Amino acid sequence: MRVATGTYTGNGVDGRGITGVGFQPDMVWVFSSGNIGRLRTSSHSGDNASIFGGAANESNSIQSIDADGFSVGTIAGVNANGTTYYWCAFNADGNTDIAVGTYTGNGSDNRSITGAGFQPDFVLVRADSTQGAIYRHSSHSGDDSDLFQAVAAGADRVQAFEADGFQVGTHGSVNQNAITYYWFAMRSRSLVFQMGSYTGNATDDRSITGVGFQSDIVIVDNQTTTTVEAQILTDDMGSSSHDIGEANVSNTNAIQALQTNGFQIGTH
Repeated sequence: MRVATGTYTGNGVDGRGITGVGFQPDMVWVFSSGNIGRLRTSSHSGDNASIFGGAANESNSIQSIDADGFSVGTIAGVNANGTTYYWCAFNADGNTDIAVGTYTGNGSDNRSITGAGFQPDFVLVRADSTQGAIYRHSSHSGDDSDLFQAVAAGADRVQAFEADGFQVGTHGSVNQNAITYYWFAMRSRSLVFQMGSYTGNATDDRSITGVGFQSDIVIVDNQTTTTVEAQILTDDMGSSSHDIGEANVSNTNAIQALQTNGFQIGTH
């Protein structure tokens, strides 16, 4: 697994190449203040990319995945003149710990989506529809999975991890008949990718430890309150994290810093 992060300033030029990633990604995420996060996997075709929040695939966004990065179009979500953008890129690097794919919904319950090549610890699914991106990770219990938006976790979406992939239910976010779905799966790997959970205590400057390394990316999502969105902080963002699934704002006092064995949080 290889992970890289970076930043660029928009210039409004169509077909602009963002280079220097160091590898050809399997998945790319792009974030900016005031815009919903964008994503594209190597399974996307044509000029299509997806939005973390509730909107169908769009063109003129993340237009392609390239040998040393990706190309963007002119929409405000990825390349408005003068806007600062942050990106994350992921690549399997010949290992069986990242996989991407696509499937067509058929509406059947307890459906197995195979082809990952391993049992994941994290799965993201995004429909080519107005449904928001869904994720499940190893700290979820029962049949639950979640959105990056300010919406409660729910059942009948990504229901379970399986030996070669994952299982989905009938919810429109994962298995509506004739809808195209894109998925991204990762499994835990020491010193590279870890997940966990903690209970909030409203203490400022609190360190969450036990990750085992200093991260380039941290994502935190509140599993109890439905009025806050998932937060992301990369090593290019400074001390203010960003919303993922809504019209992103930069939040102080949320994820505040990346630390040697984890990360620091405020009281957001």
